[in-house]
Amino acid sequence: MLLAVDIGNSFVKIALLKEGNVVARLSLETERRKSADEYLERIAYSPLGRLIKEEGVEGAVLSSVVSSLTSNFLFVLERLSGKKPLLLGENARTGIALKVDHPLEVGSDLVAAASGALYLGKLPAFIADLGTASKFIYVDKDGAFRGVAIAPGIRGGALSLRERTSSLPEASLSLPPSPLGKNTFDSLNAGLLYGSAYACRGFLRDFEAIAGEEMTPYLTGGNARFVKSLLPSFVYEPDLLMKGLSRIHARNREE
Repeated sequence: MLLAVDIGNSFVKIALLKEGNVVARLSLETERRKSADEYLERIAYSPLGRLIKEEGVEGAVLSSVVSSLTSNFLFVLERLSGKKPLLLGENARTGIALKVDHPLEVGSDLVAAASGALYLGKLPAFIADLGTASKFIYVDKDGAFRGVAIAPGIRGGALSLRERTSSLPEASLSLPPSPLGKNTFDSLNAGLLYGSAYACRGFLRDFEAIAGEEMTPYLTGGNARFVKSLLPSFVYEPDLLMKGLSRIHARNREE
């Protein structure tokens, strides 16, 4: 089995994969002041950690957009797997051409998501990755990363409304029956959730117009569950990034 970790700005997502499929997962809050030993203990005593101890792992791979935690998790993964983990961005061979103005600016999470689309094989692809930030990604028919639009995430938008307005309550992120709110709570949730779904459809439409080709639309990320019912034509794949990490690890092992 493979141990894969994605360190995001809000959550650290950890998964065990067997033949590219997630068999166990754990999500922890991203706490920049927590030590490597504290993270290691939290993982080791979880059901996922017990499964690692029982079954063992063949390797580990790490994607991180939080540089202050990268070295901590390299240590954690080596302790859990007994092997040096593969770190995206450190001479890792992804097989993904970055056809953008500044390739070094492309985050490892974006590369991993694009790799997930290659793993699933339905290209060209549009990926709506709804996490701390909402990222809208275009992967062309040859598997090249062509660009991304980045917007505030759903939860970030809700927090901003709560903190920057004096009379609006906290949004519950429960889907109202209509985009036209008839009360304050429904109005807030409609703006956040229907608005996010409209952004997914709008970026897909415009990216297809720019590219001159139809794309397979994927929906992933921690906030995707709030809007998936509004996007029935999208392929909901919550483990897209982990599948991408699995593909990259396999590619580097073979080479």
